[in-house]
Amino acid sequence: MAQGNSARDKLLQQNKKRYIRLKVDRFLRAAVFIGASVLALNGCTPRPEDLRVGFVSTLSGRDSRMGIDERRGITLAVEEMNSQGGMQLAPGLRRPVNLRILDDGGTPEGARSAVSRLIQGGVDVVIGLQTSGLTAAGLEVAQENRTVMISPSATSKQFSARDDYFFRVVNSTQDEARSLARYLEANDLIPRRRIAMVVDISNAVYTLAWSEDLEYFLRELADTDTGDSVIFEQTFYNALEGSGDGADDVDYPGVLAELGDLGDYDALVIATGAIDAGFFAQIIRQQGFTGTLVGSRWAKSMDLIYTGGPAVEGMIFSEMYDPSLETPEFLDFIQRFQSRFGEDPNFSSMHSYETMLYLQAGLSTMDSRELRGHIEGPALRQALSGVRRFPGVTGPVEVDEFGDARRPQVVLRIENRAYRRID
Repeated sequence: MAQGNSARDKLLQQNKKRYIRLKVDRFLRAAVFIGASVLALNGCTPRPEDLRVGFVSTLSGRDSRMGIDERRGITLAVEEMNSQGGMQLAPGLRRPVNLRILDDGGTPEGARSAVSRLIQGGVDVVIGLQTSGLTAAGLEVAQENRTVMISPSATSKQFSARDDYFFRVVNSTQDEARSLARYLEANDLIPRRRIAMVVDISNAVYTLAWSEDLEYFLRELADTDTGDSVIFEQTFYNALEGSGDGADDVDYPGVLAELGDLGDYDALVIATGAIDAGFFAQIIRQQGFTGTLVGSRWAKSMDLIYTGGPAVEGMIFSEMYDPSLETPEFLDFIQRFQSRFGEDPNFSSMHSYETMLYLQAGLSTMDSRELRGHIEGPALRQALSGVRRFPGVTGPVEVDEFGDARRPQVVLRIENRAYRRID
């Protein structure tokens, strides 16, 4: 263990400036957005005619980037709607949107508390949360109170095909895993059929489902009838068990040591958040691993590129949109987002923006008498269950009767510090 700590210390020292910049940037962003959240909650009293939308995500802590991006997406959607008099629900009927924001702190307890506070405050719908694990915790409260929850990011198959108050604008882990498995197999990236996985169980609702799905589809695609020729080795850890908010909470070399000689594997799959994935990638490359790195969508953000640096070049992901798409609608959205926030949108901000379009599609099918005053949860649930398509940022989004999105998947790779389509 002493040797592992020494390796970890060396890694952190080599990347000290990058890591400090990342922490300072995250602290400043969290402070600004949490301040804005308090303002949204307390500085603008909802009016009777307002549509009350509650938003919950992780806006502070080590994995806050994704939550802040989601907050930006929904903020842009609400601002644009309100600039036109509110969300249009029917010809001649618009309702201004009152957006109420809470930070769940990245814990299940925080998720339950935040959702409960929003419901007690009278919101019509809850948008969130950041991870599948946090979503499962918050959904317990929403379901109990018959309040609709629309997720911009929870992809676990645990939520699939359930007749409940949960809806989402993203695919399930099965679609993501199937896409990755097909790409790895078609491009001969696992010739020896030996794969290692590092899995963070702090978000087990997502990571276990995702890793299980990837293993299943790789075995299904194997040359043998049973797929027994595919060998998987897994190691698990919990990022929330650390006592602080930094990379030194996780013994990265120690976790990887449980996999044995990394040279025995064709590919190493990292099912973690962005910061952990970046540090794992650095150690893996320092140890001489030259095989394929595969990342989960949970890690796909600029935090991964900032933290991992050159070590994450070539890492592969499956995504629900092509970042190089050049349709007028997509380019216009990018321009509007850049004008508002000074940087490009990513998948988190795009899908968070789309939750408001999904909500609008559902509300617009309801009787005008149901649209005045508080929107009852059962009525909104029924309305959303009838939506089969709504306009997305990159084109129409298909959804089924259970509120599960159906989007085409594409494969991306990190090239020159950017995510580029390769399939």
